Amino acid sequence: MVETAKNDSFDEMQKPGADFSASSAFRSQAFKYLSEKSKTFGFVSGILSLSAVAFLDYTTGNEIVMVLLYLIPIIMTSWLLSRRAAMIFPVLCGLSLISIDLLNGHVYKNNLVLIWNAATILATFLIITIVFQALKQAYLDERKLARHDIMTGIPNRKMFYEELDKEAYRTGRYGRPFTVAYIDMDNFKHINDSLGHDSGDELLRFVANSIRRNIRISDVVARMGGDEFILLLPETNQERARLVISKLLRHLNSSINKEIWPVSFSIGVLSCESGSCNAREMIKKADELMYEVKRAGKNSAKFGKFGKY
Repeated sequence: MVETAKNDSFDEMQKPGADFSASSAFRSQAFKYLSEKSKTFGFVSGILSLSAVAFLDYTTGNEIVMVLLYLIPIIMTSWLLSRRAAMIFPVLCGLSLISIDLLNGHVYKNNLVLIWNAATILATFLIITIVFQALKQAYLDERKLARHDIMTGIPNRKMFYEELDKEAYRTGRYGRPFTVAYIDMDNFKHINDSLGHDSGDELLRFVANSIRRNIRISDVVARMGGDEFILLLPETNQERARLVISKLLRHLNSSINKEIWPVSFSIGVLSCESGSCNAREMIKKADELMYEVKRAGKNSAKFGKFGKY
């Protein structure tokens, strides 16, 4: 069953090739869980590993050098903790190493030698911490770039598939509804041809920001490429989706008219309200609904339910 809402609009999208599965949803949830728990997990792991290394260092005496083993808690906490918190562990490791060295009977004839060794060890451990912190930040920055659209700053296709995968898994397990809205700008090519690509880029950023400001924090808006956007609305059935999308489209059309951009929007909206919904198939059918809007004259929205399309 398909319903039509005049007054607003959204556009097309390329067919996705991503594979959605319960296992990938589980991996995403696990990564999110570990990320949220990483501070506690990192601190406890750092303390336990440092205690183990210190105990081993003490029991083996001065004959075996344990410097490399002290790198285990340093590297672990450098990756899992914030910069400030991670800086505690090179100091603790340095103090432990020197203290155990003294407890095991190492006698320094000159206190300056002791100070020099302690300073060298501490400086080395601090440098290693700083290096791994920099590597972690580079990794996080690269990961963000891989999941966000450089032009608009909103999530890209890859991140959207990940979020849709998780939502489809939750629906299949708990029966929670969600909605996918496929958005396209009408006449966007005319902007690029007549005003130039810089103006087209400015319009894309304007639309992305307008959508982002008018959806919930739990909703996901992504750019699929070109002038195509897509929305994921968790916990949203068709009735609620009609209200949300109609309000969003009215705002978009109003904002566009104020800026005197000669574009409108076409949208295909598909809701999953019960049972297991194939996420890839949902995007395909939302895309088809959007094309129906295009063929019917653009600047409107069509709504459907998965399984009753």
